[in-house]
Amino acid sequence: MNVVLASFDPVPAPKGASAHILANLRVLREDHDVSLVTLGKEPLPGERHIVISSSEPNWLRRGLEFGDRCARIFSTHDFDVHHVRSPFEGLAASPTSGIVYEVNAFYSIELGYHYPHAIEAPAVRAKMAQMETALLDRADAIVTTNAVTAQHIVDRGIGADRIRIVCNAPSVMPDDVPPRTERADAPVRLLYIGTLTSWQGVPEVVR
Repeated sequence: MNVVLASFDPVPAPKGASAHILANLRVLREDHDVSLVTLGKEPLPGERHIVISSSEPNWLRRGLEFGDRCARIFSTHDFDVHHVRSPFEGLAASPTSGIVYEVNAFYSIELGYHYPHAIEAPAVRAKMAQMETALLDRADAIVTTNAVTAQHIVDRGIGADRIRIVCNAPSVMPDDVPPRTERADAPVRLLYIGTLTSWQGVPEVVR
């Protein structure tokens, strides 16, 4: 199938989202003809990568601009499936094509953590929730990373039969790293790379 993997995320980038998108791209490419549409500056070498560059500093305006640009791209390409990660590109997809909505987060929930002033604008968060629900309703399949988010989607009125849980895999050390030589009772060393938002579970891991 002719698949477009579109995401309102910069690629390549040091964030985990970029690594996740690129891993997804590698897997999809094994069986499908895949195009990638993301934010960014330069396309990835050797990939069919359409990069959307934006100088808009406001996150919401940037998202709406990204969605408009995606709509123009989608209207000039014949994609069988749109694999999307946010309502901005998801609601721009052709309603006659298949839509896979990969839910890693809901902006209506996380917005206040990343942009505290958004808490003072409940209408913005309500609008984001409406967009998320509209995309959930339109999606042929919904993929998420954990049972908590899957249950939240069901609580929004979406049938569980359309939801699949694909857990994020932790990164592990390569096979050629020598084994630890410390005492058996030595403390475990943990390296975490990511945001310190409450739902990441870092305090629970440390405890």
